[in-house]
Amino acid sequence: MQLRDLQDLLEKEEFSTTLLPASKDSFNEKLILFLGLDHFDRERVAEITLHQQIRSLEVSETVQEQIPPQLHFLAELPFKVEDLALSQVASLLFFINPLLDIPGFYLDELEGKVYYRVVHLADPTVPLHKSILLTLIGSLMLNLNLFASTIESLATGEVTFNDLLKQLTEAKNKK
Repeated sequence: MQLRDLQDLLEKEEFSTTLLPASKDSFNEKLILFLGLDHFDRERVAEITLHQQIRSLEVSETVQEQIPPQLHFLAELPFKVEDLALSQVASLLFFINPLLDIPGFYLDELEGKVYYRVVHLADPTVPLHKSILLTLIGSLMLNLNLFASTIESLATGEVTFNDLLKQLTEAKNKK
């Protein structure tokens, strides 16, 4: 499987993509997938890369060749986390991630950025089936739609973590 194959498959499904070659800044080529606009009309994109997983520095090359490559989907949320909100956003992500089956959000505290990441183990000898690819992208888009605005409201200081917990408790009690 190559990113070019994924690009062809996605474009047949009417997704807009751009394939970027490997460079000195990025060791792997990247497939940029355009996901539409968020609630503030900012463009959302996911970066798709394919690379070999390194499980251990002590693994022999023969064993390493048997480990399937990983297909990474990474979507950067289009806002910066205020320094004062870093710990609160980290706490929020700690609560959100158990609601998700496998993928999750993570916080890059040094850059003040939040990302949503999906990883799929890929067999390089078998083409990725369209339904699996669309499920991965659908999951990514759903979770961005469900959680990005809440994360951003906390990240920008619009609400506090305690405000969100209060809203969650009230919503849970209404059930």
